[in-house]
Parts: sequence; structure tokens; C-alpha cells
Amino acid sequence: MRPRQNGASVAPETLSNSSSSPQPSTPQSLHSNDPELLTIKLFYHFEHNIVETLPIGKADTWVQMVEIALDYRYLMQSMLSLSAAHLHYLHPEDGRYEEAKLQHQSAALTELREALSRDITPKNSDALFACSVLLFLYAWTAANPEDIGFPSGFEDLVPLATGIKNMVMQAVLTRTSVFQETMAFSPRVALSMCALGTTVPDELEVLFKQQYHLAFPEDEAEQHWKFDAFMTECKRLIPVVSILKLRQTGTDTTLLTHSIVRYLFTWPVLLSEGYFELMKTRDCLGLLILYHFFSAMAQADIPTMWWCRKRTSIVISGLTKCFADSRVPVVNMYGSVGNEQSTRRSKWLEQIDWGIQLMIDRRWEGTSTQGSSS
Repeated sequence: MRPRQNGASVAPETLSNSSSSPQPSTPQSLHSNDPELLTIKLFYHFEHNIVETLPIGKADTWVQMVEIALDYRYLMQSMLSLSAAHLHYLHPEDGRYEEAKLQHQSAALTELREALSRDITPKNSDALFACSVLLFLYAWTAANPEDIGFPSGFEDLVPLATGIKNMVMQAVLTRTSVFQETMAFSPRVALSMCALGTTVPDELEVLFKQQYHLAFPEDEAEQHWKFDAFMTECKRLIPVVSILKLRQTGTDTTLLTHSIVRYLFTWPVLLSEGYFELMKTRDCLGLLILYHFFSAMAQADIPTMWWCRKRTSIVISGLTKCFADSRVPVVNMYGSVGNEQSTRRSKWLEQIDWGIQLMIDRRWEGTSTQGSSS
């Protein structure tokens, strides 16, 4: 296991597919068609490049999981599949990675199902949870319309998302879990607090209501069940969209990067029954929820979010054409902010001591004040 220095991190650019970005560190001797050497390369790539940028959990936590994976094949297979998926994203011309990601993902799913059929204990709960998170992240990388249930964009994610939610709600993670602190942190609270004192959240709620009435003008009184279903999901979008809008005006949101990524990554996990009712008939309101969510993914434009880029592009492109063909008006949530009060920095960020703020954010990022892990 490689030693780690305090504050050491992999630059986000290492996860970009830009030709000008430095490529992830990989021993030159591992560039081989030998299956065993390829497996070593994938494991090395996961430990040295992927762990630093995962949307859930501290980097140090995932280093522990790398060690634990030596005892749990399903966890090891999920790590190898995600590593291969990222290398395939960086090098789409190399067929080895595509074949490897499919092989290891299939093995991980099979072995995870078998493990879940047996007793879940404090000893194996972390491995089961970590494997589920990695498979959920892998599922995000699926980018073919037939795989993602276009135009829903989520159909392949829902089963895994439901499984993760059930594991957490059933308290599978014990008080001794290495993920306990991670699960106690709420990115929604962090995002909402930073928008406190601005008019942006209220302006967004008005815009989402306008979107509802443009798409469903029959319900002027806002009494139809569809209004509650639509606004429930839109209100869940408001915290992250607020921060993205404030960032447009010059507010420094660097310390919120991890919260933005985690919030967007886990957003589908909490989709409501109302959303699924809308999607049963491909109601345009359900599609609009999807559009505004994936627009937030695109607007975030964070280098470490490589896993969502292709899916986001496919969904936005498809839905844009769908709305144009059906003449459904779409409200732009990222236009200019309405007034001076909205453009100024959040009162909370102005008044709180930055030393305390840094300590708070570093705690949930899983780093010290000497360096960042994301």
C-alpha cells in the first residue's frame, strides 16, 4: 500500500479526458495484454486516482476499503469495474477497458447478490455498502439510450439507488462503520446555508412554479396532485441550483464543491412516488424534472464528475428535441439574477468566521486544513 502524505491529493484534472490534461499515474510496465497485469493496473488506478475523487466518503476511508477488498471479492470486483470504466472514458479507443469493465461489473453484481442473501453483519456491512456505492457510480457511466431507459435517464439507476437507501434506512451501517461520519453529513444543509440571506431560492421557486403553469396551464389553482409531485422534486433541486446561480455572480463556492457533487450524485436516491407516477405516462412534467436536474449536472461542470458527462449530454439533447417537437416551453433557471440582493454574497458566508467555515468544510471533505482530497 502506498504511503500518503498529509494534504496529498490528485488534481481534478487527472480525471479529465482533455488531451492537455496530465494522464493518471500508471506504471509503464503494466501496459500489457496480460489479463493478470491488466487487473493489477486497474487496482493501481483505483487506489491512486479514483479514491481521491469519489463523491461519497473521505479519501482515507476508501484507502481502508481498498485493504478490506482483499477479503471481499464483490468489493474488489466493483473497484476494478469502476477503474476500467474510467480508463475506458479516458481511452475509448482501447477495447481492453470496455471488456474489463463489463466483466468485472457483472462479477460484482453476481457476488453482491449472493452476499446479500446471507446475513449482514457489522463486519461485512462496510464492504456491502461500499460495493453498492461503487456499482451505483458505475451505473452512472452507462451512456447508451437503450441502457438508461431514455428519455427517463434514471431507469437503470433506480434499483441500485433503492438498495442503497434501504441499506442506510435499515441501519446496516453500525456505529463502528467507517462511513458513519460521511452518512451523518448533509450536503443539502451545507448548500442551503450558503444561499441563506439571498433571494435566489425564492426566485427559483417562483420560476419552477412558472414552469409548472407553462406545462400544465389547466391547474391555475395549483390543486392537482401533479403540482405537489412536480414541486417536491423542484424544491429538492433548489439548494444546488441556488449555489450554481450564485457562482455565476462571482460568489466563491470552492469549499462547496464536494457538497455539490455528492448532492447531485445521490439526488436520484430520494426520488418521490409522485415523480414515478408522472413518469409512468411520460408526463412532460416528469420530463421537465429530469431536464432541470441534468441541466444542473451540466451547469456544475466539475472535473471530477466524469461519470455523468455522457449520460447528461444524451439526456439533455434528447429532451431538448422532445420539448421542441411537442412545443413544451422550458424555463431557463440560469439567466441573470434578478436584483442586487441576490448577487451579493450570502449573509451567512459574510458573517461566519472563515477559519470556522474552513474547519467545517474540511471535516466533511475528509481532509485537514493543510490540503484537499477532492
